[in-house]
Amino acid sequence: MTTTTFSRGLTAFLVVSLFTALIGAGCAKKAPAPAAPAARPVTVYTTRAEDVPAVNSHVGRVAAYSSVEVRARVQGIVQKIAFTDGAQVKKGDLLFLIEPDLYERVAAEARAQLARAEAEAVRAKGYEARLARLVAADAVSRQDYDNAAATATQAASAVTAARAAVERAELDLAHTRVVATDDGRIGASRVSEGALVGRDGPTHLATIDRIDPVFVKFTISDLDALALRRAVEGGAIQDAETRGQVRVLLPDGSPYAEPGRIDFTEREVNPDTGTITLRALVPNPRRELLPGMFVRAELNVGVRAGVILLPQQVVIKTPVGHGVWVVADGKAQRRDLVMGEWFGKRWLVEKGLGAGEQVVVNGAQGLMPGTPVTIVQPPAPGAAAAPTPVAPVYAPAAPAAK
Repeated sequence: MTTTTFSRGLTAFLVVSLFTALIGAGCAKKAPAPAAPAARPVTVYTTRAEDVPAVNSHVGRVAAYSSVEVRARVQGIVQKIAFTDGAQVKKGDLLFLIEPDLYERVAAEARAQLARAEAEAVRAKGYEARLARLVAADAVSRQDYDNAAATATQAASAVTAARAAVERAELDLAHTRVVATDDGRIGASRVSEGALVGRDGPTHLATIDRIDPVFVKFTISDLDALALRRAVEGGAIQDAETRGQVRVLLPDGSPYAEPGRIDFTEREVNPDTGTITLRALVPNPRRELLPGMFVRAELNVGVRAGVILLPQQVVIKTPVGHGVWVVADGKAQRRDLVMGEWFGKRWLVEKGLGAGEQVVVNGAQGLMPGTPVTIVQPPAPGAAAAPTPVAPVYAPAAPAAK
């Protein structure tokens, strides 16, 4: 081996050794620890205990406070219809006129018959009085006096019968004027002028509905009634002045201005439907509620004390129920909830949350249990958000320097 070859081998060995030493030193250094994840900014809603009305919603139907059928009580031809269909009428207003001529003649004949009967009664009474003095003096027989007394009694009875006939004839005459028996709104006439009425009985002429106030009738199931009773007895629902009050929602969902109040509850369960009928009395000064209209009746059954309500947007619907993200010790936690009824745009929490907890409103996307979060204040209403710089999609190249 020559000196040159030996020098080349020694150089190669030193290079390899140095490279190996450098690699070993690099491997001996400890790998740097991963950086802690940055806290996610979120806005929160702090829960609080509230007292809210306990309300049960039901489908109800409006009924008139009273509904009176106007009927013809005498037979005859309808000479006049004195109202407009659907108009508001008052008690005593003329509605129909049935030909009165025949009944006027009958009444006149009855009054004449009464006058004859009264005259005959006066004559018979005087004759009896004269015979009474004569029979005392034995001037006439007792039989003659008894006959005179019987005639006077019959004459008095004839007066009574004639007076009753006059009253009946005058009543029939009065019934030729068919008047409203109550205030209310009258429906369409069921007969026309010139029609014969009362021939086969009292003819139905029209119907008057009193619609201020009105009734709103609805039903609740016997199971709901039992659950409500137990909730009241157990203290979950407490008594209040508003208990029994009914709020009506019109068919388009808008609230009716006048609240009502329960005035009747059926004393037994309907065996066919398993329901109990309730009735609310509701003022109707503007006649907005009409008989037969379907509405929603929200029955106030008391007060739920110390409940938690959440805005709708913070509740997350899951395949198995509902949940929210809450902030505890600076970290996100998932909380499963049991939700109850609605109160406007808020949702009652039956189970899962207490007062004073911080529920994530904005920033919940991508959260995982244990994710660090920081609470930020939402922007003031109406405040303009700071503009976010946007990189241009295409920027032309700068011209080359000459």
